[in-house]
Amino acid sequence: MVEAPERMLGVRPGGVRLSRVRVVVKSLCLELVPQEAWLALRDQVAAFSVDLGVSIDHVSATTLRSLGEALAALRDDDAEGFWDWLAGFADAESSAWPSALPRMQALVVLLAQLASDSADAV
Repeated sequence: MVEAPERMLGVRPGGVRLSRVRVVVKSLCLELVPQEAWLALRDQVAAFSVDLGVSIDHVSATTLRSLGEALAALRDDDAEGFWDWLAGFADAESSAWPSALPRMQALVVLLAQLASDSADAV
């Protein structure tokens, strides 16, 4: 029986796939999304355009494509680790006392701002 490359490297199954998601999400700089942006999004009335005060200049189409591909590569057995990680604070790796939003909320805010700006361009 041939071992999976992940096991030979000492990485738990799914670790490589989840690591890829983490790398792509890190490039989105979610730690820079202010908590006020989440509150502003939550309080929005149905609209196609929102200004959440979130910079999106650093987000490219390539990054979003990579995020989609990395998420699509996840499997059912990656779910628990993925959701646990996504629930963590965006600045958890760089701060002993996280002050940023949870990654999930920051990602939703960032995607909402991207979608809003895309709607304005149409």
